[in-house]
Amino acid sequence: MYTLQPCLQTRSKQVALWSEIILKYFAHSKETIMIPATFEYFRNDEIDRTLSAEGINAVMEYLVRQGNATWDDRDKSRARIVLKSEATVAAEIYKWVM
Repeated sequence: MYTLQPCLQTRSKQVALWSEIILKYFAHSKETIMIPATFEYFRNDEIDRTLSAEGINAVMEYLVRQGNATWDDRDKSRARIVLKSEATVAAEIYKWVM
C-alpha cells in the first residue's frame, strides 16, 4: 500500500483506495483542509513505511481530477477536501427536483 505500483491498472486501483481512505477520514473528522506532506495516514511508524512524494502526488491529483479536492495554494502544499464533487451534488439536486 505504501509503494506506488508500477502496473497502471494496479496503480489506478491503489490510488482509488487511498482516495476512499482520505474521504472517509475527512467525513469522520469533519475537517476540510489537508496538508499532504504531513497527513498522518501517508505514514505508518509501526512498520516504518511512508508513501513516497510521487505516491502522494498521484493520490492528490486523483482527488483533484475526481472533484474531491482543490489546491489552496500555488505550490500545492495545501488542499481543500470536498466530500461530494460538484457533479455528484448536481445529480442529487436533479434527482430530487425530478
